[in-house]
Amino acid sequence: HHHHEPEQQLRLDTDIALARAKIYWLQDEPEDSLEICSAILDNPQMAKLPLHFAAARNGESLSKLLLALDLDDAFSVRDPARMALKYLERHESQLPPGVVPMAHLNFGCAEIIYAQLVSRINNVHAPLDHAMRAWSTGLTALRSSQRRVTHRDNPPEQRESSLVLIHTLMARLNANLAWGTLEMGATSGRTDVIKASEYAGKALKASEHVMVRYNELDKDDKMEDMKAEGFPRILSIVAQCYQRSGQAITAEGLLQTAMEDLMTGGDDGRPAIVACGPQQVIEQREIFLTYSRLLQSWEKREAEGKSLAKDVHKLESQQLKMMLTPKDEDEVVYWKGKSSIFASLWFWMPNEFLENH
Repeated sequence: HHHHEPEQQLRLDTDIALARAKIYWLQDEPEDSLEICSAILDNPQMAKLPLHFAAARNGESLSKLLLALDLDDAFSVRDPARMALKYLERHESQLPPGVVPMAHLNFGCAEIIYAQLVSRINNVHAPLDHAMRAWSTGLTALRSSQRRVTHRDNPPEQRESSLVLIHTLMARLNANLAWGTLEMGATSGRTDVIKASEYAGKALKASEHVMVRYNELDKDDKMEDMKAEGFPRILSIVAQCYQRSGQAITAEGLLQTAMEDLMTGGDDGRPAIVACGPQQVIEQREIFLTYSRLLQSWEKREAEGKSLAKDVHKLESQQLKMMLTPKDEDEVVYWKGKSSIFASLWFWMPNEFLENH
């Protein structure tokens, strides 16, 4: 009995350290989250806890992605994400379902962030196919995770909470594939709207699954979190698909509903663009920017669209100021102006997978 105790202590300590790292990351202090994750990775005892080790690798990767501002950083951002993925693939048999698809999700996002840095600095267009491949592979891995979860030997209550995670990942991976398809079309001038819409539809369906499940499980009204959990991003991508396929009116309706949802979220009727973290700020910004682009494509509403875009960027700065650790004027605010793909990064904790194990 006694030889388990040090391992349990290590697990507990690591859980607490990872939770702190995530808070630092969300508070715009990626140097601190990187330091915590590196210390976990340097501990030789961690070999006994592959899931926790992998979570620290992921934390290291996400910290470096948030820190990356120039080309020197760009080259260091892909390796940790790739290492996290390779490590998880090697240990897959000992790990709960969903962990490997999660790593593909984050690895694809890292590839995009790398490509965006390179193209912004060198003024060239970096291809997105690495990321698209990572996300497709993630979907394939996710299907095998789903088979593991729904297997008849898996007890029903474990199955339920695992399925919530699996559908959440399915929504994110499909949303990113839809987004990538639209992005690739924007540069080549030929958008495969049908393909993008197919992905977007699957993302929407998976989110609805998650919402229904949350309501059934009634996890202390998690529905409010779900509004935050990647759903606004999916809606803005679906709206872009409608717009690209010439159904601007449908797109407008969808975006207006989404914006009303965000604006009136508070019970006291105050506009509730009071996001709970920087990733939600980015998602909400994207809904408003998608709407602003839609307005700018219409003859009589360009001015309205342009002024909305200005307001959105102001709002983003104000919100981040309210929720992040205060900094001096000359200090970098890492979360400011980050591209929409940052909303899709997942700083996961081991217990998100373990509670269903």
